[in-house]
Amino acid sequence: MTQILLIAHGSRNQLANQEIAALTEQLAKQCQRPVRYAFLDHIAQPNISEVIDSMIENQAQQIIVLPYFLNSGNHVQQDIPTIIAQKQKEYPQTAITITKHVGADDMMVQLLNKLIL
Repeated sequence: MTQILLIAHGSRNQLANQEIAALTEQLAKQCQRPVRYAFLDHIAQPNISEVIDSMIENQAQQIIVLPYFLNSGNHVQQDIPTIIAQKQKEYPQTAITITKHVGADDMMVQLLNKLIL
């Protein structure tokens, strides 16, 4: 079974974290696959490692990691790949892949244009 993991930064502001939870629910309905979320920042829960462990316990054969970040900063280039590489070593039987980050998608220009019109 393929499962999706949306990774966001996380915040001390619970409203921001709740928005990620709501976005995850909407994405799950549209893609009709199990979708979970995790936060990179240690302040917000759940964290990436725990969620991947849980996904694999729930029979994930493939995990697609979606970095919910606008820019390709250190979190996208280093932090997330490092965590995912470690989890891939722990679970070699499960394919864990990382998509490009949200801000890198060509649709971003269309979204920004929509917001200003």
